[in-house]
Amino acid sequence: MNHKSTLFWESYWEEKSRKAPHHTSVSAWAFGADPDHLLDLVQQGKKTATCSGHIFYEMEQEPLSKAGQYAIILDSQEEPKALIEITDVDVIQMNKVPESRSII
Repeated sequence: MNHKSTLFWESYWEEKSRKAPHHTSVSAWAFGADPDHLLDLVQQGKKTATCSGHIFYEMEQEPLSKAGQYAIILDSQEEPKALIEITDVDVIQMNKVPESRSII
């Protein structure tokens, strides 16, 4: 997480007059090929889910996200713009995702 993201995280909790939850994992990242557009959809409340190929987590030796973790969403200039809480993680075959879960 870059310095700006760390400040964004701290400022968020200060504005809420609360301390950041202890033992909470937070990461900072931008969405794929069009981060500004997807960030805009998150900010509008239209994008409430995302997905990624399980193989990429294995290749990068990255753990899957877990409910209760937070993510700072960056724009295309790597500026922190939004904070999301991960509330649910499912591992589903792409061709088995129900249409009701298919959100932008």
